[in-house]
Amino acid sequence: MSALGSTIPTFWWNPGLYFVWDWKDSPVYKKRGSEVVAFIPLVYGRSMLYTTSPEVIQQILGYDSTFQKPDFALALDLLGANVVASNGEQWRRHRKVTAPAFHQSTYRNVWLETARIYEDMLNTEGWNAADTFSTPSFNQATTKVALLVIAACGFGIPLPWSSPSNGLSIRESIVTVASSILIRVYTPRLAYFLPITRLQKVDKAYTEFERFMKEHIASRKTEIKKMLALGNGVDEKVGSDIFGRLVQASETEGRLGLADQELLGNCFIFLFAGHETTAHTLAVTLALLGMHQDEQDRVYRHIRDLLNTGRQLSFEDSGALTPVLSCFYEALRLYPAAYVAIREATEETVLTYPSISHPGTDEHLLVPVGSQIVLDMVNANRNPRHFPDPDKFRPSRWDQSTDSFFAFSLGPRACLGRKFATTEATCFLSHLLRDWRVEIVRREGETDAQWESRVLYPKMAVTLTTGDVPLRFIRREV
Repeated sequence: MSALGSTIPTFWWNPGLYFVWDWKDSPVYKKRGSEVVAFIPLVYGRSMLYTTSPEVIQQILGYDSTFQKPDFALALDLLGANVVASNGEQWRRHRKVTAPAFHQSTYRNVWLETARIYEDMLNTEGWNAADTFSTPSFNQATTKVALLVIAACGFGIPLPWSSPSNGLSIRESIVTVASSILIRVYTPRLAYFLPITRLQKVDKAYTEFERFMKEHIASRKTEIKKMLALGNGVDEKVGSDIFGRLVQASETEGRLGLADQELLGNCFIFLFAGHETTAHTLAVTLALLGMHQDEQDRVYRHIRDLLNTGRQLSFEDSGALTPVLSCFYEALRLYPAAYVAIREATEETVLTYPSISHPGTDEHLLVPVGSQIVLDMVNANRNPRHFPDPDKFRPSRWDQSTDSFFAFSLGPRACLGRKFATTEATCFLSHLLRDWRVEIVRREGETDAQWESRVLYPKMAVTLTTGDVPLRFIRREV
């Protein structure tokens, strides 16, 4: 795998970015009799291991792992070092400061804001006055939902569905920043001086986002320092969002706290992770439920029975909405936003995993120092040893246990925002499925399988996303 190889389509001689998806139905691992295979470049690049073994993934991402992210995988430090784009002691320092920013009050706020945004969406779009409506791209709505939730709960900037012009500028900047990371990583700085509209838009968006966040960091630090100096603690409103608690945690760490540029870097990564990945998975979840009406009916009955007294959904219900969350998990299993992860051995390591050519026995692979391995999350999440009927949308597989779920990563570097995302997803999906039946909008004569292949064929860049998802919504009878 190399930057050059990533820009070339997948062929037998070049894995490319789409390898893990295009070859998910091929016998590439089975043909070689192992869930760990080596790719050796013919012309350019370096040899790499690929694995679809959940056992190997657990060893590599676990607490006793001897693997870390290679240098080229730390490119998400575009606006400053952060908890994702760091290793070793630097990572531990970032993790110590960022982890306290996520706690129970965060998730209650996420639920309340998501419910508010859902109602605002229906009213502003005029959908509340309709018995049915269709949209050619519902992922535009889920993108907006995710953006508004992270703006309110992440940065303390609650925006209405139809934002005024002064809010629209930063919102457009945020969307551009989150969707143009590869351009920013690989484009030389001098190229931004060329009269290329796309590059100029990207540069302007990053400049605006950095200016906006630096102003907010300075303002929030001043407020928190004053409060700490008075000895009265930090006002709940100042530290009510992730950004405020992040700044507060950093200030209380003294010299071990994060510099302004590091705070900016972590804000950037929280924005990206909390925006694009959640939006994509919400759209895919609804698409799959539209295809599988039996599963949608099962979830709807659960929501209806939970609210049999006619009351409204509340944050306290989130623990009782497991079937809803299971749909989100199953969509994320089938279409993992983090479709690959890359790690490098820091010392000689032996990996142990079940043999597929000799069932009932284990294989042992000696991995030298410096070797790099790609964790193929698409195929690992469809590994038939762990997931019966791996290509089937079956949310109930998560109703009892999520022990084998690793789409949010595992071990010490597991996603900090997992509960943020799952709370948002559970709230939005529960409200929407309570009120509306979801159907996919097919072309004439198109089957479900053809629709899924056409609409949900992924776009692979920093994360896995899809194109436009056309859906129809029919109001449920009360």
